[in-house]
Amino acid sequence: GIELLRIVAMLMIIGLHYLLFGGPLFHAKELNLNLAWLLEAFFFVAVNCYVLISGYFLVMKKEFHMKRVLSLWLQVVFYTVIFYVMHLYLHPAFHWKDFFHVILPVRYEAYWFVTAYFGLYFISPFLANFAHSMTRHQYLRFLIISTLLFSFYSFFRPESDPFKMQGGYSTLWFIILFFWGGYIRLWDFLVPKERALMIYVISCILTFLSSWPVHWLLKMEGFKVGKFGLNGFYNYNSPTVWMASLALFFIFYKIEIGNRWIRKTVLWMGPLTFGVYLIHMNQHVAKELWGHWIHVSHMYSGSPELFLGHMLITVLGIFIVCILIDWSRLKLFQFFAPLSNMIWESLVGKLKFLEKWA
Repeated sequence: GIELLRIVAMLMIIGLHYLLFGGPLFHAKELNLNLAWLLEAFFFVAVNCYVLISGYFLVMKKEFHMKRVLSLWLQVVFYTVIFYVMHLYLHPAFHWKDFFHVILPVRYEAYWFVTAYFGLYFISPFLANFAHSMTRHQYLRFLIISTLLFSFYSFFRPESDPFKMQGGYSTLWFIILFFWGGYIRLWDFLVPKERALMIYVISCILTFLSSWPVHWLLKMEGFKVGKFGLNGFYNYNSPTVWMASLALFFIFYKIEIGNRWIRKTVLWMGPLTFGVYLIHMNQHVAKELWGHWIHVSHMYSGSPELFLGHMLITVLGIFIVCILIDWSRLKLFQFFAPLSNMIWESLVGKLKFLEKWA
């Protein structure tokens, strides 16, 4: 069920990018504009869910292994380098600044999500040890206090952003989500699916309804509206998005897939979803994807059915193509795995040798 949620979350993330970079959120007409913002509300939970899933799994890994961190970094660099080389081939103009951005994607925020997630991933073993050290009562109090501080209080103080939450676009918010995922795993916390579905729908509708009155009030008061300001409740750390994220997690939690073929397909796709993000959101790919290859503007004033159909086909198409690309990347990594393991073991051996003489 969790791997299925990982797939659904990535489909939602592509949907968010369709609505944002394709332009419907700002340029669609009448009914399609409201439909775009409604879909945005239901999809906005996807990033939080992806981090909750990570917390659910990573909370059981209490030992720090540099090899795991390097593996994540290598996957990111693989795509930044490949697409940069392709970009240079089409647009020959080499700059050292661009080169350093490519080989240091976390440092230079080639992807905001990767930078925030890398920070979480790097310290996750220490967070896991902290999670295991608490009693259930201590853990629950910690979650309540941290959520009140970094979701509710920070969200309702966007003009000052007291804890530098940046609307949830930060490692700090990912850490809070990590602990929620960890609590579910360690203490088998469960919300019935029917109740979770009701919470999800109500929370998303409240997010949708919040947009116009809050925007109007904030503009009247002169507050910032937009990214890292208060977009209604359209922020990752907003109370409604946080509740909807947990609710969607519980909708999929412990789902048993009976069909063997579907189960195998889900288990195959799940680990490849991160690559889907790295591919379609690479700066060079995204520029071509939404600027030249996919034309969403034709849907701005069309029928809602046509708009939804175009969105569905586009999202599924991007997902399938990226899954196949990342599967090829995985096969390539597996082919070179013996060589990389040998290099890693040699490096570790030399470091241990130096420690003896230090």
